[in-house]
Amino acid sequence: MIKFQYKGISKNFDNSRKNEIEALRSSVYGEWYEFARLSSVLWCAAKCDLVIKDAGIKKVSNDFGNLWNGTFESWAEKTARQLFPEQKAFDEIEVLHPYELKHFRPTQQKFAISVPMTIRRATLIKQFRKLLDDHHPKDLDVLKVSHTAKYKLHTRQFRKDVLVNERLVLIYRLLYPKTQMWVIADRLQLSPSNHVRDEGFHVRRNKQAQFARLNSIAGRHLYKAKRRVMNAELGSFPNASDLKEPVEMPFGKVNHAGFIELTTGEKGTEKTKWRKWLEAKYHDWLVRTVLRRNRVETPRLTDKDIKAFMSGKTHQI
Repeated sequence: MIKFQYKGISKNFDNSRKNEIEALRSSVYGEWYEFARLSSVLWCAAKCDLVIKDAGIKKVSNDFGNLWNGTFESWAEKTARQLFPEQKAFDEIEVLHPYELKHFRPTQQKFAISVPMTIRRATLIKQFRKLLDDHHPKDLDVLKVSHTAKYKLHTRQFRKDVLVNERLVLIYRLLYPKTQMWVIADRLQLSPSNHVRDEGFHVRRNKQAQFARLNSIAGRHLYKAKRRVMNAELGSFPNASDLKEPVEMPFGKVNHAGFIELTTGEKGTEKTKWRKWLEAKYHDWLVRTVLRRNRVETPRLTDKDIKAFMSGKTHQI
């Protein structure tokens, strides 16, 4: 029976697609999907039939398919096994039978040892640790040498809650492009210890240090989120590194003006087709997140109240 293994998920999967998809959704692969969906380049290729000219982004677009029709579950059931599982089963310690020992050849990656069953377990463990100290590479890059998925994780050094917050800041900024960064950090409660509002939701202007920290925190989250999207367009995640050669015109020079018109607009704040899709998809989720994090009950609020608070036009709600 074929078993599907994913780096970062401890369980193996066979025919239980429901459990597999649930595990993917709650893992870094769920965030990979979400960040890729925030790519205006991939969106334009799928929804507006623009032809990508850059070979790297075009490959990702073809491999990941349409991320915007249906749910993560429907997309993952159709596509995830073609992208993320290991192509080769993870290595593990195994017992070699006599006929296997006859054909075994030691390499830099594997060697055979004889384990006597006549001495104490503690002694065996001590000797085995000494053996590892002598032979196991101390600077081993596991992702480089043993990660065999078609689309590999860039790193295991991440926190999922930080990825979610980065994504929230990016969505907030895309939906409210004129809103100050400290307002975004405040509304999302990215640093609850930096209080700039009193219990009546009035801003205290004598809190300059707190304003500066909130601006810095939101700015850092936005910076990293944008780079995660750009790297996701090229098949790398979770990767917040700067691109060595950023793709300036993914659809070529001829179609670049059309791409700008669909996504950012000339001024960068227009209600473009891309921003309308973002608003329809994410605004309610963003509002629910902000109200929950600020412990605000919703029944008494109007849409006008909510948008004024979200945009920073008022600090009372």
